[in-house]
Amino acid sequence: MMFLVVRAGAVIALALVLGACRTEVPEPTTVRDAFARHVTLQAHGDYEALYGLLVKEARDRIARTHENLRRCKEMIERDYPRHLQRQALADLGPPEVRDAPTPAKYYAAMMAASNRPSLSVADRLKSNIRRIARTEMGTVVITTVSGERSEWMEGGDGRFYRVPDDEETARLQEEFLRSVRRLEATTAAVKTFDRPR
Repeated sequence: MMFLVVRAGAVIALALVLGACRTEVPEPTTVRDAFARHVTLQAHGDYEALYGLLVKEARDRIARTHENLRRCKEMIERDYPRHLQRQALADLGPPEVRDAPTPAKYYAAMMAASNRPSLSVADRLKSNIRRIARTEMGTVVITTVSGERSEWMEGGDGRFYRVPDDEETARLQEEFLRSVRRLEATTAAVKTFDRPR
């Protein structure tokens, strides 16, 4: 009898592991599907695809940050004296961040550079939904069995998008402001290089 219980437990555990490894990613047309998509993409470490699940305001902020860094990089490569270029480029961030060709790839590189781990099977199990509640602001808050909360907003296209939490919002804002300061400093430096001596 004990053998059957252990064996049944092993079968259930195997089913959970195999279920966690599925690669099917639902379209985010319901808040449940959007959350499932988020968990699946996060489990695979696919931050480039996760970028598309962010609310438009967050994607716009990331796009402006990316554009500022791209402009800095162009000015450094075009206008800086060769002996200053290497350090100036390094100051923009690791190559995968500063060389990202799109905002989505920039976001993915930024998340990878922050050493965010992908979700383990145990983390995925803790990501089961306990409660879904609509807020007065019209967003939807999902609470998982582990107590984690995420906020979602329905877009005009009928899809649901994730609202970054306070920590991520602060980080995105910090990166944006840093990119503005870098662009101003790079522009000012280029002007000093152009001055006749």
